[in-house]
Amino acid sequence: KTVSCADIIALTARDAVVATGGPSWSVPTGRRDGRISNKTEATNNIPPPTSNFTTLQRLFKNQGLNLKDLVLLSGAHTIGVSHCSSMNTRLYNFSTTVKQDPSLDSQYAANLKANKCKSLNDNSTILEMDP
Repeated sequence: KTVSCADIIALTARDAVVATGGPSWSVPTGRRDGRISNKTEATNNIPPPTSNFTTLQRLFKNQGLNLKDLVLLSGAHTIGVSHCSSMNTRLYNFSTTVKQDPSLDSQYAANLKANKCKSLNDNSTILEMDP
C-alpha cells in the first residue's frame, strides 16, 4: 500500500495529539503527493498569525470550516515554541498611540520583557507557546 508525504503528515499530526493526551483515530492512507510544489498556492489560504478572531472566523468559513474547527486548530498551534519576533510588535510597537497591546495580560508581558523578549529587535530568542 502506498504511503505518501501527505499521509506521513496526517499520521504525525494524529500521533502528536495522542502524545499530548488527546484522542486517537484511524488515519486512512493512500493519498497521492503532487508532482510540483508551489509556495504561493500552499500559503494562500493560511491565516496570518496577526489575524484577529473576526478575521479567523471569516477565513475558516471561506474554507468550509466552523467555529469548532477554529478552536481545535488554534489550540493545536499553542503546542511547541515560537520566537520573540512573533510577539515583539504586541510588546513594544502595537500602535502609534500605545506601545503594548492592551489585550495582552500585563503580568505576562512584563515577564516576557524581563526574561525573554528584551528588545523589539530580538528575532531569535525561543519563546515557549505555553509557558
